[in-house]
Amino acid sequence: MTAAVVFSMSERAAFVAAAAGARDWIVSLGLLPDARSSALSAIALASCARITADDATVAALGVAARAFAAAAPPDEPQELRLAAAAARAIRATRPETHLPQWACTAEPRAGATGAGDDLDALTVDAIVAGDDETIERICAALDASDDPVPAPSARLLAARAFASLRAYDVETGGRIARTLARHGAEPEFVCDVLRFFLAQQRSDGAFGHLNPLMRHDDVVDQVLDFHLPTTAVALWTIAYVLAGAPCE
Repeated sequence: MTAAVVFSMSERAAFVAAAAGARDWIVSLGLLPDARSSALSAIALASCARITADDATVAALGVAARAFAAAAPPDEPQELRLAAAAARAIRATRPETHLPQWACTAEPRAGATGAGDDLDALTVDAIVAGDDETIERICAALDASDDPVPAPSARLLAARAFASLRAYDVETGGRIARTLARHGAEPEFVCDVLRFFLAQQRSDGAFGHLNPLMRHDDVVDQVLDFHLPTTAVALWTIAYVLAGAPCE
């Protein structure tokens, strides 16, 4: 296994400041209109709470958790996965929070195959050319295993993550970074991913920049469809890595 991820005190302070700015931006949005937005807000604020550990963030998470618990159960698989992720994030920071049963029992990845099947699929084609669902299944299989990620597979996964980030697919890039960080693999890559996310923060505290020269037909509401998901992924990944990264 390679060396662990290490951040300097000044870098860690920059992540804390970024989380505080993101918390203030999320709070400024007020009550969000649907279960998906509530789940993303809960994930983001739970991540902020793990990064900053300040009373203001924990209080904001409490408000988000109540809104999330009151949201109608989502019926789309993607929203069920978001609900499960939000429930896990809230429990990690506020275990006393009451959460709806549908959120606590939602499968994080409906229809995922067993770990053995996906570990056998760690091939060049599966990692480099596989779709996002394939990458998710591979990462989930690795997360379920205590074995280290083989070095060639770790390098391929890091390359796939950078390709995803270059295409601004932050969800896939962040997912791979969390998996590799869990196994202590490719620490330079994991650090670079967090620095990439840090560079994506806007002056208002949100994360993500839309390219004005490209069409974004899938973005109807720029805040809810782009900035909130990007902010949630960025904070989730930063919090996940910082939790196991010592200071230098």
